[in-house]
Amino acid sequence: MARFSDAIVEHFTHPKNVGEVPDPDAAAFVADPVCGDQVRLTARVVDGRVGEARVLAHGCAAMLGTASIVTEWIVGMRRGDLRGLDEAAVSRRVGGLAPGQSHCARLAVDVLHALAESWQRTSQGNST
Repeated sequence: MARFSDAIVEHFTHPKNVGEVPDPDAAAFVADPVCGDQVRLTARVVDGRVGEARVLAHGCAAMLGTASIVTEWIVGMRRGDLRGLDEAAVSRRVGGLAPGQSHCARLAVDVLHALAESWQRTSQGNST
């Protein structure tokens, strides 16, 4: 396996959706205390689905690429879809991760699940 998938290289060298959604409907932050990677994900919800997502990330190339890919991937997903994502799904979506990069999938899942929880809290009483 190559050190980085083509998708990771593309998104690391040309990151997408960098920044924060103004006045987001959901926001989450996670960090890995071992490697120091950090991810803040914000989203706007439109008709019960992620309509826009943006990310601020700090860490290794694989984490930055993964975070960028995630912002494009989750557009159109419902809250339950986010909760259903796991490390294997993230790894497949980014084109595979080397053994030393598996923490990137875990961190991505953690921030996606935290985003779903934030969305739940901010939409109390709504069907989103």
